[in-house]
Amino acid sequence: MICAATVKRWCCLAAFAVALTGCMAAQPEEPTRNAAPNANLSNVVPGEFIVTVKSSVTADQVRRIYAVFGVTEIRDFGGNRFLLRLMRDPGLDRVRSTGLETGQIVAVQPNYVYRTR
Repeated sequence: MICAATVKRWCCLAAFAVALTGCMAAQPEEPTRNAAPNANLSNVVPGEFIVTVKSSVTADQVRRIYAVFGVTEIRDFGGNRFLLRLMRDPGLDRVRSTGLETGQIVAVQPNYVYRTR
């Protein structure tokens, strides 16, 4: 014979399991961390790039290198890195090749959007 307390415990346990399953299903999907950097362009700020330069290169020199694309802002992040904002975004490959050809630019990457949970 099953007592009322046992039935009550099983009902509470079942309700908890259903509620827990519902909460887990409502969680946002974990982003793929191994995706290629350009796999999702909504994760980058259009027209913005982080440019790493040789130690002797100044913001004015970076502005001259990318002047053809209409530089609207250069911000010094320190550590030989600058935020470069362009009026006309030619794409990462073109920005990278333009900089590397000068010998003054070491690396270029898009300005990725950082989202907190």
